[in-house]
Amino acid sequence: MMGMNSLNVAMGVQWRRDNFKVKRGDPASYVVGPLAVSGKTPGTNGRPGYASQDENDLSRRNIGAFVDVEADITSRLLIAAALRYEDYSDFGGNLSGKFAGRFKISDNLGIRGSYNRGFRAPSLAQIGNRVNTSTVQNGLILQTQQISSDNPRLAQLGIADPKAEISDSFAAGITGDFARLTVTVDAFQINIKDRIAITDGILTANYPAVARLFPGVREIRFFTNQIDTRTRGIDVVATYRIPLAGSNKLSVTIAGTHATTMVLRQRETPAALIAGASAANQAAPLIGLTAIELIEVACRGPRSCSRPISTSAISRSAPAPAISARSRRSAPA
Repeated sequence: MMGMNSLNVAMGVQWRRDNFKVKRGDPASYVVGPLAVSGKTPGTNGRPGYASQDENDLSRRNIGAFVDVEADITSRLLIAAALRYEDYSDFGGNLSGKFAGRFKISDNLGIRGSYNRGFRAPSLAQIGNRVNTSTVQNGLILQTQQISSDNPRLAQLGIADPKAEISDSFAAGITGDFARLTVTVDAFQINIKDRIAITDGILTANYPAVARLFPGVREIRFFTNQIDTRTRGIDVVATYRIPLAGSNKLSVTIAGTHATTMVLRQRETPAALIAGASAANQAAPLIGLTAIELIEVACRGPRSCSRPISTSAISRSAPAPAISARSRRSAPA
């Protein structure tokens, strides 16, 4: 084209259907027998399995379309841009975009940078999975339930329905291409808003509102949009080419990444959930310090280990590791 050395255009369409299902187990694993009147837990082994009320069947349809344009504006400057639109049957539509550029400083050196806005809907497992576990304490079998995020009882506790995570990614780097050596160094930052994580175990004995809605259960946990995070890091890739006999050559590549994730903010616990609880339990966050430390990976030194959020050292119980899918739907690179 006039004024351009080259222009590349790519486009495509994707359709997907997802399904997640939890089925009841053998009736003998959850049926309430005659000994229930004496306080015994249902089930043949005293540990109840999946009952009919635990069943769940979720489906989702998703259609997406993208367009990617890349142009060599001059012999030194390359610019790329992309857009992707997706429509979810349960989360509606979203438009994501990416812009990137590269400039050659010389024949051997170049600089590059990019910005990308990403979108990730909660997985069906994060929305609909239900898990029952049991522990024995003082001769009693106590139940722990992972509650599905679509359980209507959570709404009564002030827990909102899960929503999509939104991310903003920035990257900047330098490239070097010499006779035998190629080196790239890129710094990046990824900000994720409303990141989905699983809560600590919430002891029903400490929260009257929870105990009223979940009788006979020792503690509950669930996935929710609870935190905002920031990940910063650096990628380094170096390739050295060694000529061998004839036209053969050996390439040796060394690559490394260092990244630090910090939790910038945690949502306040809903008032309906902590109603009637002691002041100490009201101050406890849904995700405690241990789980926060599991999220904040690759912590190096006092600066990167500092937490710019206010979290109480009071933990409801031993927390479970936070889980959040790291793949993020966005405009293609």
